Amino acid sequence: MIKKIVKQFAHPYLSLIAFIIGTTAIVEFINYQILLQATEPSKKELVFTTALLITTTIIIVYYIRYPISASYAVLWITALGETILDPAPLSLLVLGISAIAVSTYNKPLTGYAIAVLYALIMILDGIIRPTGIMGAGSAYTFIAFIAIGVGIGHGFRINAQNIKEHQKNITLQHNMQIARELHDHTTNDLTNIIMIINKRLEDNNTSITDKTSDIISNQTKDLLTIRDLASNALHHTRQSIITLDSTFILSDTKSTQINSSQNIKNKEKHIEEEIEKQKNRIEDMGYYGEIITIGNINTLPEHIERFLIDFIHELFGNITKHSDPQYEYTLLISTTDNQVTLELSDQPVHEPNEKIHMKGMNSGLKRYSAIITAMNGTLEVRNKGIWSMIASIPF
Repeated sequence: MIKKIVKQFAHPYLSLIAFIIGTTAIVEFINYQILLQATEPSKKELVFTTALLITTTIIIVYYIRYPISASYAVLWITALGETILDPAPLSLLVLGISAIAVSTYNKPLTGYAIAVLYALIMILDGIIRPTGIMGAGSAYTFIAFIAIGVGIGHGFRINAQNIKEHQKNITLQHNMQIARELHDHTTNDLTNIIMIINKRLEDNNTSITDKTSDIISNQTKDLLTIRDLASNALHHTRQSIITLDSTFILSDTKSTQINSSQNIKNKEKHIEEEIEKQKNRIEDMGYYGEIITIGNINTLPEHIERFLIDFIHELFGNITKHSDPQYEYTLLISTTDNQVTLELSDQPVHEPNEKIHMKGMNSGLKRYSAIITAMNGTLEVRNKGIWSMIASIPF
């Protein structure tokens, strides 16, 4: 019930402040009206103050519902009430200060200008009516409260901007995590499906491009259809990654990587299990190599372990997409007390144009390089002859 009511207000906290101060001002104004009648005022004065009370009440109700747009009307009616009523209700002046705070919150420069104008009106009223509430130097004291109102409004604005920026960073981090998961797992798995089908077709001396030929079996046609569907899914997945990456902020890489890793439920998987799994997977596709581990990689911090599992998945995916299966690859993983280093080397392959689409987006290592750099590590790639990559990740 309360949540439904709160959702009806664009600025719930400002509306709450307006409600507290506004209702107090209305009650005090009504009390002023009662006291005024006891002094037997003129009919003209009574009608005028009654009209001012009704107008003030309407504006305050609107102010509670729409604090930003109604703040200018509140400033006008409070200034009018202060210069006419004698003495003006104190809560009415506080209401004016709150409107200055709201104006500053919405548009700082406008709020500053309104505050200056409001202060000048109070000073002028003190000069014209030296026995009034702003007389005897009280206007200058009141200016200090106006300045406080400006400061409160500016503080609210800074806080709102910080909240908005925090929410934006959360969204960016979430998008980055989705993009990384899509790239590291979905695109690599789809690529592997396509490559496995192509390999099976090539082993059977079947064209990997023509599925309309009458000499191929229905099973082969089905394989070609599955490959085309996987290729189409791969294309759309890459487009989604590009869209998500368009909001990527490098400064958020470290916190994103660590925070998202700590939220992964599947924490029982260890690096050695992932290495063995990926090694067997690419061996089925005809890629063989040697993996050397130095140090105990299963005692790494949890967030580093999760990061390495994804990174290793990416590296093995790159082996199948970029290396020549006729040559063996070498992967060295060494661990010290405060750093883990991965060194991968293989022989790049030169493939015909129809397989260029299998190469991928060339963004995987760039993304990991950005993440590792944000973690105060390094990633270097060398392309002279044998392709090699060295990544040093501190923890």
